[in-house]
Amino acid sequence: MPPSIPASVAAADMRELGNAEPLEPYPGRARDPWMCRHIPCNQVIYPNRNNVMNGQGACIWCAPNAPKNPEEAAAAMLEHGFIVLVDFLGTGKPWLSQCVAAGHIVAPRCDNVTGRAGGCRFCKRYGPGDPNEAVADMRAVGFRPLQPFKNIASPWLPLCERCQKVSAPRLNNVRNRGECCQHCARYGLDPGAPARLYVLSHAEYGAAKIGITGLRTARTVSSGSRATAGCCLLRSSSPRAWTPTAWSRR
Repeated sequence: MPPSIPASVAAADMRELGNAEPLEPYPGRARDPWMCRHIPCNQVIYPNRNNVMNGQGACIWCAPNAPKNPEEAAAAMLEHGFIVLVDFLGTGKPWLSQCVAAGHIVAPRCDNVTGRAGGCRFCKRYGPGDPNEAVADMRAVGFRPLQPFKNIASPWLPLCERCQKVSAPRLNNVRNRGECCQHCARYGLDPGAPARLYVLSHAEYGAAKIGITGLRTARTVSSGSRATAGCCLLRSSSPRAWTPTAWSRR
């Protein structure tokens, strides 16, 4: 079947609209791939005339969502602070990497990192992991670090100044909770300390739950409760609310 337009016209359109030089005769149909060389980047491409005439561009390597050479993509990731750990899957696919600044294992997309200045999601949330700042934060809650700082998400060996025992908290936990010594931190249930036994009941659902919590924790009966014969009852105006009943033990 003869081509719908002369080959010379098709080649002229490819040069003018696609900025590409044909490397083979015109295939004859507008939707068939046509081997060309893109003049700006010198890459061999296979556009079709139909797309070029519709203004979609000829070169996939110069497009905003262009595929990347794996080595170039890895170099670009390293330039933006990531060491890639697996083979390249594409610009829009999660790419398992390690954050250079703090050592976090993350999976950012190459196009987000290189085109939108995307960074490590952990560093954005908890900070970049500056060693001097990390040591200061540990000392502020009573820890003396015994080894160099690694990153905010790895166990860090310090000596607790309060109990003189060694533990291994993570810096992000220290920043969120404060005291994190596994030997003397005042959180969790202390079996030898005063405690409160409580029961949660739900009249509408016919459900109940029993539990125990330390008196020093936040899970205590609110100040709006009233004591009757050694127990505390908390009432609510909401028909769907749980009604806790608590007994104190000292």
